[in-house]
Amino acid sequence: MKKIFIGLLVIAAGAVVYFLLIQKKKSNEQVLLNRELILGKWETEGRLTGTDSLKTYYQYEFQQDGLALIADTAASKTDSFRYEWNKTGQLLVRDNAADSTADLFTVIRLTSDSLQLKRADSLVQTFTRK
Repeated sequence: MKKIFIGLLVIAAGAVVYFLLIQKKKSNEQVLLNRELILGKWETEGRLTGTDSLKTYYQYEFQQDGLALIADTAASKTDSFRYEWNKTGQLLVRDNAADSTADLFTVIRLTSDSLQLKRADSLVQTFTRK
């Protein structure tokens, strides 16, 4: 009886490990698929990096080569930054490619019409597809 019980425990443990590995693989694939959804034009209130005292709408254009353009709608001024994904699916933002430090953003939501990024200081910024 003890051998049967131990055998059932081993089978159950193996099933749990298998289930967890399959779930992890699926979540990694989903992050890879969603990364392409960030490409294109987005609009938000305020800048992604730095602080602005004035409430101004900014338009962001994420390009496939890791370059993002920022257009200030009020001042007709354009700026740019570099972005890349890390292994855990977070977004790294640098002012230019030579910067060794990067701002880290956690992607809370990324759909075809909505993007939410959470900064390290817990500020959540919402983007809408333009």
